[in-house]
Amino acid sequence: MDYQQKLAEKLTILNERGNGVLIRMNYIKKTCADAKLRLSVLTDKAMEPAIKYINKKFPNIDFRGNIDHVYELLNTIDACQCLFDIAVNFDFTKSYLDLIVTYTSIIIILSRIDDKKALVGMFNCAHEMTNGCSDPSYPRLGQMLMEYEHPWKKLIEEFGPHTRSVTAALLSVNMVYPRRNLPVEQWRSAQLLSLLSAPAAMLDPACCDTMACEYLSMEVMERWIIFGFLLCHSSLNTNQVSQELWKMALRSGLYLTLTRDEMFNIHKVTEDVFDSIKGGAMHKEKRHFLRGALKELFKVVEDEPGLLAPKALFVFMALSFSRDEVLWLVRHSENMPKIKTPEDYVDNQMAELLFYMEKLRGLMKTHNPVVQRYYVQYLAQFDAMVLNDTIQNMCVCPEEESVLLSSFVSTLSTLSVKQVEKKEEFDFRAVRLDWLRLQGYTSVNKAALPIKEYPDLAKIMNLIQFHTRMVDSMEEMLQETSDMSILCQCGHPLCPEEVEAMEKKTLYLCVNFLEQIAKQTSNIVLDICGEQCKLNDQDHRENGQLQPDHPGDSPSHGTLGSELQALLELIGSYGLTFLSENLMWHITSQVTELKKLVIENMDTLVQMRKNFDKPEEMVNLKKRLTGEKWKQILHKHCPYLMGPIECLRDCISPETDIKVTLSVFELASAAGVACSIEPALVHAIRSMQTDNTSVDEEYKLSCLLLVYIAVSLPTLALDPNSFYSQENGGHNNNIHCLAIAINQLAAAMFTVQNKNIEQHLKEFLLMASSILLQLGQNVERIESKNRESVYLLLHMIVMKSPFLSQDMLESCFPYVLLRNAYREVYRAQLECGMAELVRIRKKRLQIPISRLRSMLKQLEEKDVDFEEIKKNLDFTASLLEAVYLDGTRQCLESEDDLQQLQSDGVPSEVTDWLASTFTQRVRRPVRRSDEKPKFRSIVHAVQAGIFVERMFKRAYTAAMPDQPAEVVNCLRDVDRWSFDVFALNAASSDHALQTLFFELITRYELNTRFKDKKVTFVLAGFMDFIVYPTFSLLTDMAEKIVIPLVEENPGPPDPCNRHSNLWKESSRGLQWSLAHITAELVSFRSTWTRHTEDNKLKWKESGSNGFSDPSVTKEQKARQEELSEKSLKGPSKDTK
Repeated sequence: MDYQQKLAEKLTILNERGNGVLIRMNYIKKTCADAKLRLSVLTDKAMEPAIKYINKKFPNIDFRGNIDHVYELLNTIDACQCLFDIAVNFDFTKSYLDLIVTYTSIIIILSRIDDKKALVGMFNCAHEMTNGCSDPSYPRLGQMLMEYEHPWKKLIEEFGPHTRSVTAALLSVNMVYPRRNLPVEQWRSAQLLSLLSAPAAMLDPACCDTMACEYLSMEVMERWIIFGFLLCHSSLNTNQVSQELWKMALRSGLYLTLTRDEMFNIHKVTEDVFDSIKGGAMHKEKRHFLRGALKELFKVVEDEPGLLAPKALFVFMALSFSRDEVLWLVRHSENMPKIKTPEDYVDNQMAELLFYMEKLRGLMKTHNPVVQRYYVQYLAQFDAMVLNDTIQNMCVCPEEESVLLSSFVSTLSTLSVKQVEKKEEFDFRAVRLDWLRLQGYTSVNKAALPIKEYPDLAKIMNLIQFHTRMVDSMEEMLQETSDMSILCQCGHPLCPEEVEAMEKKTLYLCVNFLEQIAKQTSNIVLDICGEQCKLNDQDHRENGQLQPDHPGDSPSHGTLGSELQALLELIGSYGLTFLSENLMWHITSQVTELKKLVIENMDTLVQMRKNFDKPEEMVNLKKRLTGEKWKQILHKHCPYLMGPIECLRDCISPETDIKVTLSVFELASAAGVACSIEPALVHAIRSMQTDNTSVDEEYKLSCLLLVYIAVSLPTLALDPNSFYSQENGGHNNNIHCLAIAINQLAAAMFTVQNKNIEQHLKEFLLMASSILLQLGQNVERIESKNRESVYLLLHMIVMKSPFLSQDMLESCFPYVLLRNAYREVYRAQLECGMAELVRIRKKRLQIPISRLRSMLKQLEEKDVDFEEIKKNLDFTASLLEAVYLDGTRQCLESEDDLQQLQSDGVPSEVTDWLASTFTQRVRRPVRRSDEKPKFRSIVHAVQAGIFVERMFKRAYTAAMPDQPAEVVNCLRDVDRWSFDVFALNAASSDHALQTLFFELITRYELNTRFKDKKVTFVLAGFMDFIVYPTFSLLTDMAEKIVIPLVEENPGPPDPCNRHSNLWKESSRGLQWSLAHITAELVSFRSTWTRHTEDNKLKWKESGSNGFSDPSVTKEQKARQEELSEKSLKGPSKDTK
């Protein structure tokens, strides 16, 4: 009989349908109350007599009585004498109390609809005219409207028989609600929501016997208590616990939410207890506490994401508590009573609480796979076994209940971590519905398996329910604990008409909010400007602070940045606008002059545009031709405004309408956000256009202006101040500013003319690359000292351009030239730095040397014999002089990375081996006793090896700083228990193993483990760990790069192709085939292997005979001397 009642199923369906009916009733009320949305039939004067007649005769029916589904279910539950205990059958009890609240809310909303009788009566009349009979539900509905004219009187009368069940369910809440409604002082003393209060238990999973109750909404429980005891108030006179719950709920607030923005004023019903309510200050303190608690919780779980899984209950409790306080403030601030402390109902720091709520939600979503993995193992390896033991210990288990419990165990036991790794979808809704059904079976009186006699079964099943929701319902859990639907309403399937009205209202509220923010912002800016003007009038000393300390010193980038920021703070937004307009005026005046130059040389520029790839003709043509600190300040003062602005800027695409693009860019530029097109420059150039020049003529001038700039770049190399300074990140004569100027000017000009910016910048890049390549060929025989620095300028133009890419640059300008340019610039700057270092060393060393000599002289004049002291001082002075001379010689003679090699630390055996390997001839180096060994003779031979070794060294030692921030954050926990390899795999784009390998190599310095100071091990290590890996790597790289290129393009590569720069010979007619390439690579591998083995044997043989044997023949010495002379002159073609 208990199974046939289907109590759980009916509760679920009626609650779901009841929420939809409640929303629809609220929509009808809003429609009838709004003059703009009100039905025309209700406002038509011709219909007034008919409406009055319907209201007068309503309902005019012969009602014989009927019982709806809610009454039927409530009566059935009373007849079954069901058990309601929130700690045992949580879902069953919650559904029962929710049904009571939903039904009561519907009746209250229905009573607030003014035109309900007219609407129902007109509908029934229309139904009779159409179908010839009344609507079947009209009698019951009409009777309800009459009976519930005063809803509370009728509701109290109807719920009288249900007092026992309602009171039992409400009293079970007593173990949860008082604990959740504690004063903030007790929260603070108990360190609620703090993971740091008990470090020893930080790894333990957070669980209790009432898991679902811990994050249950306070407002939900308050609605249960207020509505429940209003309907069944007789228990307030007989039960002390009921009175305490009632008073506690009354003290918590003044209003409850029925639905949407429809409020229920409690004090109208309970005036006798309302005078003592003082809930505003209490909630204000709670919000203050929660701001700090959520901030601490967020910082902890952000630093240790592994805690999110075991401490998920803390996160949902924090979200639920915060949500309750936010909604409490919303419903009370809109209906604030006349009290002496209105500040308790206003919170200017609410945004901070919402911010940390959103941050916690984001962390749970981001690390959902980690949480899933944790709880899948929890369910399979703990919950399933505990549930199975609980079932085995049960005395009686009927067949129906046994089937459900066995299905629970089997479902949980089959879970595996591999399902998470394969990203399978989990769905435990059937398990949770079966548990609700089982609660209905076991909660009735005289049940075969009474749930109250098996509390352990209820505890483990409630725990399992929470764990399953962690696996398959994370979004639903976040929605349940942090739902702000009263602030952002969503439509309901039972009331689709509400969506359009809500959209309009939401849009109106958003616009109104933005207008208020804009007004407040403008007022604040005006106040700041006024204050700054007053300060400027009072004190002019700020200008002196911006001057450098020494006239000869040039300010650094950091000083200049702070000065600009101080200037922006002083002048404000209006001053910045004035500077921007002034700058635009200067730019446009220069553009005008540039256009004049273009017009004067138009014929020549047209020819250059056609013949840019012909060096000889270009020489003749050249002869004819030559005849964001504001953003930081905004981020500081209004950080929440910058996010939407940057989001709008990022939403702009090339397909966006140009007017929309310029409007968004104008907003972004005013906020200091960089844009690909400068709107102020666009407006300035557009205003320059006159009626005398046609559109086509302006377009032609713009194109030729880029030609003029491209062909003029080589002349910059003649200026000695065009040298690129790596320290300052720019050129000494500021030509690096051309990178931004060219891109912005081209973007503005072609935006005005509605042309494709990227296409014209590509043309400019192609022309400039060709001109600079001709500069490398030096066709005009002109010495250009800063050619490499101008190459870097071209690279900067591409890097600063939102329309150009590195791939475009490589397709027309060899990357090897850029690499060599950076190297040459670095080397030149290093030589200047070394000269300065020598000067500084000499200056610093002379002081201690002179002092030591002075001390020595003083000691000599004494009568006391200090011979030993004199010897020591003399030795010290000599040592300092030797160190000075050696350091000076080393700084001057070393070049590139060879300066890091200590020549006296390399044995002669290694020198012999290097010479024998790379020159095929062995020569014993001639070394004078008073001179340290040098490597000048084999610099070019080992240069390639050093380059490869340097590449790997930098990769090992600097791999982590070059990684993305997400990867660095993941690797920070590699030595901790909470290390999340899945997050690392996602952050490194599925390269977790490679990233982790480099991290371990770098962190524990495994790449230096094989270094040994003994000669024998040094030589063996050099052979085994440098020579073989280097040549193997080079051969493998050749196979990986060359073979795919040949397979992709077996014929001669296209000269315009981006890879053609690497294979210049291919464009000259040399035919490559896959078989030929493979054979060449195999031959190369066998050749270097054979020669290396031969030289290794020779080295071992020489090492066994002794390298210092004086019996070396004169013939060998002559051969070695000849070899040394060739090495000094330079590498051979084979070596190259």
